[in-house]
Amino acid sequence: VILPFTPESHKRALRHCAALAIGQVGIATCTNTALTAVADALDFYMTNMCKLMRTVADREASGVRSGFPDIISKVFAELNVGNLHEFYENRVVRYHARMKKKCDDLKAQCVALAMGDIAPQLKLEEVPELHFPAALDAYTPSLEPGFQMLHSLEQEQLQGLDLLDTVTTDDIKVEPMDFPQPETTKLPSLSPSAKKKRK
Repeated sequence: VILPFTPESHKRALRHCAALAIGQVGIATCTNTALTAVADALDFYMTNMCKLMRTVADREASGVRSGFPDIISKVFAELNVGNLHEFYENRVVRYHARMKKKCDDLKAQCVALAMGDIAPQLKLEEVPELHFPAALDAYTPSLEPGFQMLHSLEQEQLQGLDLLDTVTTDDIKVEPMDFPQPETTKLPSLSPSAKKKRK
């Protein structure tokens, strides 16, 4: 069952269609005044289009040919919308291709940014190399300087551990801190029911 439009439902449907139309062209928010103006313009445009469709349909029914494949093509030509096929190619196919390209470009930028964040983590840490001098006699390598360096590194690490052992829990003092808390005051309720109870 299709119910007839009431003036309120007509305005509501026009505002909804106007919001969809301005959203389609990329406007995310607008004022109620602007939405009402677009809805009024849409109402005028749709009324004019329907009157033209009625006129063209009556002419074709009486045998007068318009030279267009259908009534809608004739009406769109008179309203300067253009050919339906061109409209579809421009507003649907090309728009979709532009949006797809834009999405692909943004995706590539996101991937590049993500790889840029990961790339510093992938760098290998520099490992210091120790070069041991070779003994001068017959160019045979000697391990003595390497053992001395290793021994000195172990001593430094042990000294660092000894420092940690010298700190005890007795050296750490914890003093209690007092935080004064203000007295709480009860705020009067501003609800209408609370005023009635006070009277």
